[in-house]
Amino acid sequence: MYWLELIPDIWLQIAIASAWLGAVSLVAATINRYTSANSEIRRKVVHIGTGNVILLAWWLHIPAWVGITASILRVLSPYCLINYLFCLVLIVSVVKPGDILLRC
Repeated sequence: MYWLELIPDIWLQIAIASAWLGAVSLVAATINRYTSANSEIRRKVVHIGTGNVILLAWWLHIPAWVGITASILRVLSPYCLINYLFCLVLIVSVVKPGDILLRC
């Protein structure tokens, strides 16, 4: 385990939290692809799973500035800003069978 000692603690903590978020995303994607569960179930899996990252960060003693910086970078990411300004990705909502609603 010598190579683990070379990695600064903060990067190891961030990697563990990121791995958790990746696992939650993988579970949600698997549910989306291989089951007939509705979008409400997938949404609950994502929200309940990502909520636990706060406890994980607390247990790992990740500094608050790391979480604040990550949330600011996520909101200000170029993808989010461009999509918000130009509506590049349309969200498809099915209100009832046969009706499709496109919105930004």
